[in-house]
Amino acid sequence: MNRRIVWSLIALVAIVALSLSACAGAPQPAQAPVAGAPTAVAEGTAPAAAPVAGEEGEVTLTIWDFGGVDFQWLDDIIIPAYQETHPNIKFNHVGVPEEELALKLETAVAAGEVPDLVVFAPARLVPAGHILLLNENMAAAGLKPDDYCPLFSSRDMIDDKVFSLPISTNQWATLYNKDAFKAAGLPELGVNDVMDFDQWLEYTRALNKPADNLQDRVWGSNLYFPIWNSMNNYMSDPFVVGEDGKTCVGNADTDDWVHVWEVLKTAYEEDLTTWSGSALLADVQENMFNQGKIGMTEGTLGEAIAAREAGINVGMTGQPVVTKGWQGNVGGWNTSYSIMAGSKHPVEAWEFLKYMSTDGALLVAGKEGEIGGVPCYLPVAEEYLKVVGNDPLVVQSMDLMKRIIPPPFTPDIWGAVDPFNEAWRAMTEDNADVREVVNAATEECQEILDQQWTDWDALSQ
Repeated sequence: MNRRIVWSLIALVAIVALSLSACAGAPQPAQAPVAGAPTAVAEGTAPAAAPVAGEEGEVTLTIWDFGGVDFQWLDDIIIPAYQETHPNIKFNHVGVPEEELALKLETAVAAGEVPDLVVFAPARLVPAGHILLLNENMAAAGLKPDDYCPLFSSRDMIDDKVFSLPISTNQWATLYNKDAFKAAGLPELGVNDVMDFDQWLEYTRALNKPADNLQDRVWGSNLYFPIWNSMNNYMSDPFVVGEDGKTCVGNADTDDWVHVWEVLKTAYEEDLTTWSGSALLADVQENMFNQGKIGMTEGTLGEAIAAREAGINVGMTGQPVVTKGWQGNVGGWNTSYSIMAGSKHPVEAWEFLKYMSTDGALLVAGKEGEIGGVPCYLPVAEEYLKVVGNDPLVVQSMDLMKRIIPPPFTPDIWGAVDPFNEAWRAMTEDNADVREVVNAATEECQEILDQQWTDWDALSQ
């Protein structure tokens, strides 16, 4: 599932939506009523009683996500379990194709007809007041940011403001074929081993088995393309856009980064990865790692479990790092939902979101689809580990989770580093000088980043 698409598209259209709503009178930032917390009331009136399941009328919550098999867990598991104790709550679960979510959400905000909850809400809606902040709700419920996985601070918060709650967290690590490593004379890798790109190239060469036919061909690795891996995750020192999230120049063009692009170009030219195997892979639909055709690849816990079920002796370790010795060799994402400020049922939406993030997260942990990681809520994550009997892959995934260094906030990291796509094309197709195209891409990255921050600052004015 390509998270980059929806974030980049939303980044482009969100200002239009916000401008339209501003013309009609932008709504003031709203705060969901905190269930159980004292409520300020006018003199001579009494605060409304907290809703009790089954006592009030029927309420329908509308939820937007990408739908399909990746979100089937919501209909099959979470909603039925929740309705056992909340029979008055009905659900309208709308699957919106990932590439269309930006435009549909823009239209909904402008029209004042938003869903109650939405997955992967764009952060730029927060300063404009279109997303409910959850700090007070969390405090009343006894939930603290420190109760959640490390990525909570960068994926679900902005300036200490919580704008979404995660159901699961997925570690974006390395899956490797232990049997292939052993046959190539390579060491078995653990969660605490740190591999840099020079080591990655060495391992890839050792694992690679050239052949003119797919039956005999084995690629050493998938290509760890930086825009998808180390750039949007904190796998270099300094981070690709700096500690402030605002500075490409001097961070994306370091000697370390130029060297990584040189290594990747070498691997491409030597036909060591699937990225240069398009002729043989043109009609292939299967997961090639699960077919034993790739020695190592980026992947998640869910994908590791699928590989094991396919008969692969799979291990998990960190991804190759840009800076030698850098310990932040794991990235990831949280599957998180936000409550829209325009929700007609903020109390009920909060109660359901809280349930999904805590007790409900245990019900869907490890399931197939988008959810297939471990709970981000740490007490539930520890409970899940016990439930699965300390499954080695789950243990490794949770240990890898602790290695993640949350990156600083940026309005749209993928949009900022997009110029490196053209840099890669130029260095591989035109044989352009690596340093020259990296420097040029860095300058363009800075221009995009400057504009992103200008637009971001304008949202709160």
